[in-house]
Amino acid sequence: MRWPRLTATLGGGGPNRVMCQDREACAVHTPAYAGHGVEIEEDVIRLRRPDRTVLLLVALYACWGSAIPAMKLMVDTVPPVGGAALVFLLAGVVLAGAARGRPRPTRVQLRHLAVAGVLLLVGGQGLATVALTAVTASLGAILAAAIPLWVVLLSGLTGVRVSVASWVRLVAGFGGIMIVVLTAPDSAIGGAPWAVAAFCVAPILWAAGSLLTANVGRPVDRVAASAVQVLAGGAVLLLVALSLGELDPTRWSDVSWTSAGAAVYLLVFDSLVGFMLYTRLLESAPAPLVSTYAYVTPLVGAVIGATVLHEALWAGAFAGGALVLGAVALELRGRGTDHHPQPSSRDTATEPPGAETQSAGPMSQISCRRTAAHQPTEGIPLPPCPVPGEVRRCRAR
Repeated sequence: MRWPRLTATLGGGGPNRVMCQDREACAVHTPAYAGHGVEIEEDVIRLRRPDRTVLLLVALYACWGSAIPAMKLMVDTVPPVGGAALVFLLAGVVLAGAARGRPRPTRVQLRHLAVAGVLLLVGGQGLATVALTAVTASLGAILAAAIPLWVVLLSGLTGVRVSVASWVRLVAGFGGIMIVVLTAPDSAIGGAPWAVAAFCVAPILWAAGSLLTANVGRPVDRVAASAVQVLAGGAVLLLVALSLGELDPTRWSDVSWTSAGAAVYLLVFDSLVGFMLYTRLLESAPAPLVSTYAYVTPLVGAVIGATVLHEALWAGAFAGGALVLGAVALELRGRGTDHHPQPSSRDTATEPPGAETQSAGPMSQISCRRTAAHQPTEGIPLPPCPVPGEVRRCRAR
């Protein structure tokens, strides 16, 4: 089967993008402008079978959706801060090895990435891990689903223009959080209101780290940036664990095989395999499709908590969770229709400052993207290529 020929007429504002499924069946025309010509740059991305993309996406849902239940199993007998520190340090070493030969961040970028890594993995991930010693994984998954909303809110508070529709979605989403928290039974809270408060603060710190990551300056290699953030966060978590006495061998003498296996699972499938799946999808799948992880993975986490960990769900969890996930889904969909497609990840050398980076971690994968005409209000990473297939980028000059 041969794809129909595509003919496009470009405007003079540029840059314009034309997506073709067949590199030989794409014709690009431009109106004549006085003193203007057209420069066509080609960035060829290999076509991937739709079924393969679906398999990658389902695998990503499984890896990241099962992270919070796995964290809950880990902290059952493993010291929470010490366990998180070891997982992140080992993951950081692997990512650092993978980053060899890639472009290195500058010193200024290293400082920004290190601070962002502390916010993400100590303030966000570490706080959530400690909270899971009391709250259920299902409750944690629902609360963590609000991270994209917190990114939008913090962006608005720091001067970035947020649309009225986005504010309405924020009110609905945070209203859902209130319903979940206020109706949560003691069995979900674990008799520890402080843990619920901690799990409400953790997404705020994760969102702050995401915004800081988005403002590191010129584009940074994704793997190198993640390695810096994971190692910085893991090192600080290790110091915290040491100060809390969690590295005392007696604290590790009763670690169960289940908790140890959960820690290994977080290292392999969440931090490493999940990261590789995510980066692969960024290069091959449409942006709206990849962004669905932001509201699918919390559902996976809540379902695993209820079915595998036998955690009880309550009416408020269903009602509030639906509001939160609905607000996130609408925010992502609204943003996807408002924004222009972003350059391919293979064009990072020519991308404007603030290109996307993200940190590998069990809680979530949240980042922001900034272009010259679009400031970072996203709560999720926008994949660089909107449609798999050939992309011809044409710029009027």
